[in-house]
Amino acid sequence: FFRPAMFSDATIEQLDFESTWKKVRKTKAVEVQTDHRDYTEIECQTAISLFQTTATRDYEAQTLHFTPSIEMAFKIGDQWIYGDPKKALQSPEPSGDGNESSIQEDIPVVDQNMLDFLDKTGPDLLAQLELNLKSAAFDEFDVNWEDEATNVSTIHTLMPSIPCDSGLQVTALSWNSNGSVLAVAYGRIDVVGWCYDKGYVCTWNILRGEVNPQKPDLCIEVDNYVMALKFHPEEPAILCGGSYNGEVMVWNIALEEDNLVAESHSTLSSNVITHSQPIHKVFWAVNKRETKVKYVIMSISGDGKILLWNLNNLLNSPVGGYEVGGKKGGVVGVTAVGVLHNIQGGLSAKKETPSLESTVLVALEDGRVCKTGIRPASIMEGASAKSTQVRVTLSDPVNFRYEAHQGPVQQLHCSPFHRNLFLSASSDGSVRMFNVNEHGCIHSAIPSSSMDAYIYDAAWSPARPFVFACVSKDSNLYIYDLEDSRIKPTCTLPAGSDGCPALALDFNVVHKEFLATGDAQGHVQVWRLSHALSSLSQHEVAVLGAKKAETKNKLWFKYAGLLL
Repeated sequence: FFRPAMFSDATIEQLDFESTWKKVRKTKAVEVQTDHRDYTEIECQTAISLFQTTATRDYEAQTLHFTPSIEMAFKIGDQWIYGDPKKALQSPEPSGDGNESSIQEDIPVVDQNMLDFLDKTGPDLLAQLELNLKSAAFDEFDVNWEDEATNVSTIHTLMPSIPCDSGLQVTALSWNSNGSVLAVAYGRIDVVGWCYDKGYVCTWNILRGEVNPQKPDLCIEVDNYVMALKFHPEEPAILCGGSYNGEVMVWNIALEEDNLVAESHSTLSSNVITHSQPIHKVFWAVNKRETKVKYVIMSISGDGKILLWNLNNLLNSPVGGYEVGGKKGGVVGVTAVGVLHNIQGGLSAKKETPSLESTVLVALEDGRVCKTGIRPASIMEGASAKSTQVRVTLSDPVNFRYEAHQGPVQQLHCSPFHRNLFLSASSDGSVRMFNVNEHGCIHSAIPSSSMDAYIYDAAWSPARPFVFACVSKDSNLYIYDLEDSRIKPTCTLPAGSDGCPALALDFNVVHKEFLATGDAQGHVQVWRLSHALSSLSQHEVAVLGAKKAETKNKLWFKYAGLLL
């Protein structure tokens, strides 16, 4: 048998071992001193040369006195003369040769056509000048002869009492088709779970003489938060919205009462597909295959669904749908949608609503931007009745993926001037520009280095191809002019009240000098852009006027730095 060994702690003295291979190096300190140097300071002065001034003398000079004379024109008889009319009317002195000189020989004669023109238009011109003196149209107009790109001013600050007092935020903005009415959606972006609080949609006619910032022209109360908003492309009174609980609604704001035209309803039924999470965006698109109802509504949600709706069945059920799959199975939330414009080119290109015949782009919560195979949908037979429900089979529409952001994508917007150009805005603080045919981004703009510079919304200008704007969590509105700088914003403006985040923006496509922004305190600012930011530059005229696509793309790269 083996007995277990017994162990105990022991302390021994320190043992030192000398190295058998390393030798001890001997050191010696030696001081070194250089030889002593003597220095002597000597003052020196250059000799007076011919170039030095040794004496001065003052002289005065005066030009000949000259008084410019302005000759006035006077009419004598049927002729106009310049100078003093008294001298012209004096009798001429006899000449030495006995012949008297005529007055007309010394009087300049104006062309007869000019005289006829003045006689004809003079009375009307004087009458119009009299009317202008009595007019008050331009009493408050201040002419700015040196208009700069940074001259952006706020013309309205809208603060409706009911939504603001309830602590609601501006979640979406939309101008109507004639550019006069601004609609504002009120909800909250920081709520998790089911929503039982009320939301609102408020509208103001900005072009009206007096705008009451605290009292909108129309205030629509909704059972839960309103998260998305978009006016009809042609009907100025038709407005579509999406709610926090996944409902799609359409209103006619021309009606003071009973203005809800159609509404979808959330249901747990497997026969009808609806949204089960907040709707992030709603979008009008043309369905060219449909003859009765020209437009369809596209809604996207955090549940990964992309649903197509038609007013022909009063939103009783979607007429088409898709569902975006995740990287490892399941679904991923869709946060933004954009449809490329089918632009033929030219300065006076017709403004067309994006069609489902064009390429549809979607952005996802995981930072990806994707091109889809969404195609036009036709309403099934019998779907026009209110009680009829259409069963839709969902499929994944994604067929191409672009370079991903580092955070959720908040907005997609396609250029209204180039068929292949679109931008994406993300909470990673960047705005990226893509060529639809290339995987990587062609340009990335980072407005601020702050950690709070989440980009919540961005859009191209409808007036200038090289201008876009974005709003950020750091409370600022950034306006870029790529012709001026690709890196630095042309304008940085405080768009949030008391430093709160700026959440939404929308350009006015009709009155292109107007831009609206909304913040987390429920306030809306309407900005007037400078002439430089709302009118085409000479380089942009050259770009849009190019007939060949190759020449156009070269000019885009030359002036905006975008390789398309």
